[in-house]
Amino acid sequence: MSSGYFGTYGTSLASLYQPKIPKVLIGPDKGIFYKSPTNQNEEIAFHIAWEWPQIMLQLRVVTEPSYNEWLAGRKDRVDVWLHMFGKGLLHGRFLPPFYGPWVVLIDPVRNTWPAHIITPIELMAKVITSPFVPV
Repeated sequence: MSSGYFGTYGTSLASLYQPKIPKVLIGPDKGIFYKSPTNQNEEIAFHIAWEWPQIMLQLRVVTEPSYNEWLAGRKDRVDVWLHMFGKGLLHGRFLPPFYGPWVVLIDPVRNTWPAHIITPIELMAKVITSPFVPV
């Protein structure tokens, strides 16, 4: 089963604030995923921006085993630990409840893609893992 997601892997916290943020294309039926393996006391940070605020995107954080079962067709949906929505920007950080392999999925919310936009849109996205530092 093809998920329709383009994938990358997490990097260091310093890279979240570098001016160059990777750009990817997403469409009404395509999203992206980031695999973020975390160690004890590591957080996941993200910065996602797009220029079409009428398109609502969702960020879902799932365990990698749940994601793999969904890809293999053994589940009809993934078990979501964190679910966020945004229009134009999603930015934040969180400390997962346990360390291990996590997957961050970013895709359009159903029925928010305008009918007149028939091509994918450009999305700037960076998802990283880093040591947790309390604020």
